[in-house]
Amino acid sequence: MADMRCLVVYDIEEDKARTKISEACLDFGLERIQMSAFWGLLSRTRQRELYHRIKRLLGDGYGRFFIQPICAHDEDTRFIHEQGDPGDRTLLRSLIEEQKTRDQARVLKFE
Repeated sequence: MADMRCLVVYDIEEDKARTKISEACLDFGLERIQMSAFWGLLSRTRQRELYHRIKRLLGDGYGRFFIQPICAHDEDTRFIHEQGDPGDRTLLRSLIEEQKTRDQARVLKFE
């Protein structure tokens, strides 16, 4: 199965577990878009692997997380807003550029 865009979001109380889970997301090639949110391409198999790894890293501590696949249609209809200097947030900057391109294409289609 092909890779698909995925959003990974978590709420973990314990600092050590939260740090390890953040590192796991990076190990899987995801890019941080918020402090506890990551975005990237994962196959269904890799989604399951990440799910089990996060579950193991969470251990008995309190926490919740979800891995949400995003279909192409939903990705094309998303809204992104950024204000101020993005600094080194290259992923967010590229997502905003993609959104602008899609918005321009929609405008041209309706004109």
